[in-house]
Amino acid sequence: MRKTLIALMFATALPTVAMAMPEGPGPMGGPESRMMGGPGHGEHGPRGKGGPFSQLDLSKEQREQIRKLIKPDQQKKYDEIVKKQAERRAEWKEFQAWKAQQAQKAQ
Repeated sequence: MRKTLIALMFATALPTVAMAMPEGPGPMGGPESRMMGGPGHGEHGPRGKGGPFSQLDLSKEQREQIRKLIKPDQQKKYDEIVKKQAERRAEWKEFQAWKAQQAQKAQ
C-alpha cells in the first residue's frame, strides 16, 4: 500500500515538474555549453584567489601575521582533540577489561 501510494504521488508530480522546468540551458548551462568550453563540473575559477581575507585591504606582512595567529589556535584545538581521543581509548580499554572480568565471574 505504501509503495503504491508513493509511486502514485511520484507519477502525479512528474508532469508538474516537467512543466515548471525552464526552456533553454538554464542558469548552470546545459551539456552543450560544457562541450563547447563553458563552465562545467569542477571549474570554479582560478585557485588561490579569494579566501576569507581577500576583500580586506591588508599588506603582505599583515596577512602573514594573521596566518601565524591562526596556526597556534588550530594547534591548540588539535591537541585538545588528541587528548580527548586518548582518554576515550583508555576508557574503552578499561571497559573491555571490566567486561572480561564480569564474563569470568559469570562462569
